[in-house]
Amino acid sequence: MPRARTSWLRGAKVWLYRGGALAVVGLLGCLPDRFTDGELDQKVATATQLGSCRTQASCALAPGCATDQACRAACSAGAADAVVARVNAVVECRAACVSKNCAGATGSALSGCENNCLADQCAGESLACAAPTATGAGACSDMLPCVTNCAMPVVTDSLSCLATCTDALASAELGVATAVTSCLSASGKAGTKSSDACINEFAACYAGGVSGSALCHESFACLEGCAKTGKSDEACIRECMAKLTTTAQTQLVSCLECLGDNNNIISACKSRIIACADPKGTSPCAKMFEQTTKCIKINGTAASGSCIATSLHGGKPQAAIPYIDLLACYNAECGQVCDKSPSECTTCLATKCGTKQGACTG
Repeated sequence: MPRARTSWLRGAKVWLYRGGALAVVGLLGCLPDRFTDGELDQKVATATQLGSCRTQASCALAPGCATDQACRAACSAGAADAVVARVNAVVECRAACVSKNCAGATGSALSGCENNCLADQCAGESLACAAPTATGAGACSDMLPCVTNCAMPVVTDSLSCLATCTDALASAELGVATAVTSCLSASGKAGTKSSDACINEFAACYAGGVSGSALCHESFACLEGCAKTGKSDEACIRECMAKLTTTAQTQLVSCLECLGDNNNIISACKSRIIACADPKGTSPCAKMFEQTTKCIKINGTAASGSCIATSLHGGKPQAAIPYIDLLACYNAECGQVCDKSPSECTTCLATKCGTKQGACTG
């Protein structure tokens, strides 16, 4: 989910969403469009022996079955009411998504669109049905990019794919993973899910349900140090997250989500960045901006997250918005000029960012 523009948070964003290869395992073959009476009796007898939502949902989602009430009933025959409700939630969510997003699609295009619906728009319902059996050693944070991969067109059975994501979890990760899937399932109507609605659950998932005493603005130094530790990105980001308080974890993930969704443009996420940085100092806006430009000169690149967070935290609360507005203008309008010539940088700021510079220095 990282966007194209160079950003001081891109590395962390990539770490949060990096996924691995998947082995996609099919659960059931295709069912006929309709059953004869004899076949239906046999199906009921067989389905009674099946206890898992994921198996029954695969049956109900097969071509021709989702819209055939007798077929759907046969798939869930003998199942507990709670299981039937989960199966129905998956089938109905996919139907709503397909109606909205797959009009006119046929053949493999329709199958791809249906699978995308299951793994993307209906991820909550699908994951709740593909309940974890925790037979692996994976972390909850590994499940999230795995789920993203299951929505790719090359996946032929998204429900089975999602099952591989949940089954790969370690037993200790079940609690935070189940909290994510339950929240997603309950967060809205089909096709309107938003990770913002489950930000607390996502934060706990990234941290493995562990928390510490560090504050959000302190996280960036840890994140930026990951490349130097020799640890895997996934392990390092998890350790950094686990050092934060639960509030700081939520603030950090909320900030990263916003930046990722807005092409890493800091002005679009200023309220979340400020919440993470928590300004409590005495530095005026001009001093904060000066500290940041020093970071840029030292690094020769865009200001790092730790530099911006440190500048903000040490600044006056009322200076935070003018600072971010000027920094955003600097990045967009004058960054390349300022890299080449201090005098041209001064002219550019006065010309392109004069109003914002006045608000910061005034």
